[in-house]
Amino acid sequence: MPKLGQKITTYLWFDDQALAAAKFYTSLFAGSRIVRVTRDLMAGSRPKGVPLLVEFELAGQRFIALNGGPNYEFTEAISLFVSCESQAEVDRLWSKLTSRGGQEGPCGWLKDRYGLSWQIVPRAFMKIPAPNRRGSGMLVYGGRSRLSERSVGRTTIMLRCKLFSAAILLLAACGRDLRFAPPIDVPGVLRNASADPAVEHFDLPLHTDFEWESLVILGPYTDQKRAEAAVGFPWRGYSRFGLEMSDSIHLLVFIRGQKIARVFEVRRCSPDFTPGDLARRIPRAATKLNIDRRTGCPTFKLTGA
Repeated sequence: MPKLGQKITTYLWFDDQALAAAKFYTSLFAGSRIVRVTRDLMAGSRPKGVPLLVEFELAGQRFIALNGGPNYEFTEAISLFVSCESQAEVDRLWSKLTSRGGQEGPCGWLKDRYGLSWQIVPRAFMKIPAPNRRGSGMLVYGGRSRLSERSVGRTTIMLRCKLFSAAILLLAACGRDLRFAPPIDVPGVLRNASADPAVEHFDLPLHTDFEWESLVILGPYTDQKRAEAAVGFPWRGYSRFGLEMSDSIHLLVFIRGQKIARVFEVRRCSPDFTPGDLARRIPRAATKLNIDRRTGCPTFKLTGA
């Protein structure tokens, strides 16, 4: 039966995968469970006792799945819209739902292995309005809203994306043409954030426009042996950065798999990083920063996931 107090319940027609689909979906979201499985007790075209109806909850929302046979299939005319709290959640759900036969689509849409369509969208997307008469949009930065000079609007972003990237949303909010936008200046963004007294927290994944899985911050006078121990693999060409002989820069090393994705030089004091965060490999989800301005130089400290 539908959940008490829930007036409308989504009813999904499958061929014979209702229980498998319900188990898969409930594994993806917190607050999810299989509520009840009703089995077919009449012999017919299918063996007696196979699941007929599966009631389940996704994040507290009740659904019913039916094993109705192959007569009908899902289409893109209906989809489940998921509002994600972070880029990490977008990436996780996108990866899981497109696995084992799922298909990527445009505009944050995808089809899962059962043919059901989903929209996987970060909340930040809903904060970017369509251009008004003056062409202005909104940039969400450091937990505060600021008006940018112009915005390409939601529709333009949707048409140019498959998987939504928070970094792309930030570019769009600033009015940057997504087809020809230069790469995000990560040191510049860090410098601007550290100089703005209104910014107390900084989510580094939101300010990168490339794929990466972990970060290593290397401090002054780090030699190649220590750098390679931190990143976890040999690093040819490390010496060209001159960090072994310099006390004036930090290196931000972004890693994907067993490769260096990007390296950025950050001048010391613009900002600094706490010694405890140096020379260790930090997962992407744990690269949220607090800004400490009590010292002579603004200092970023990792807060963890």
